[in-house]
Amino acid sequence: MKGRLKRPLFRFLRLDIYPCMAYKLYETILGLDISTTTIGISTINKSLDTGKIALCNVEYFKPPKDGNIFERLVKVKEFTSDLLKRFDPDVVVIEDYARFMAGSSGAATIIPLAIFNTTIGLTVFEKTGKEPVLMNVNTIRKWIKTGEERLAKEEIPEAVAHHLEIDFPYEMTKKGKIAVESYDMADAIAVALAYLKSVEPKPIKPKKSRAKKEKVLSSS
Repeated sequence: MKGRLKRPLFRFLRLDIYPCMAYKLYETILGLDISTTTIGISTINKSLDTGKIALCNVEYFKPPKDGNIFERLVKVKEFTSDLLKRFDPDVVVIEDYARFMAGSSGAATIIPLAIFNTTIGLTVFEKTGKEPVLMNVNTIRKWIKTGEERLAKEEIPEAVAHHLEIDFPYEMTKKGKIAVESYDMADAIAVALAYLKSVEPKPIKPKKSRAKKEKVLSSS
């Protein structure tokens, strides 16, 4: 009945390397990548003084598979409430579920995912009084890509590591292969990162002077 929360050792961070809690004034962003099998979780702190960001925590949660849908959703609500108590985030950002999934089982996949997303979003609103920010997966990948091409799911861990200037903390299987949960954690980091990038003030382009415009007109 109980869900399993996996907390990698990465959460025990050295402040000289990842000074997430060293800021006296900071904003905490909680990023969530939600599915019915694994929920990726990340927290990023942004200094209100310098604007510097630091990854403070990354982990994943395995929602329970046993029990009826209502029992499972109760566990998911309890998990969400616990997250909010642990991290006290200023903003919660959730990767919005896709209304259409090419090559998937359609409604059988989308409806349970929508229920999980809505349950978690509702819990956030009930506990904090704030709506969670919902971000489309295409928007997220646009903000975190490091080149011109769209990122594949397998490329996201290294992309977020590039932005944060860290080595990605991959979860490994007993056979020494990358565990699939690593990609859920990477997606959760990407959600928080994309939000931070989307709210950054855009640089103001200098306006052309009137004299310069008149000169161009007179020469034409």
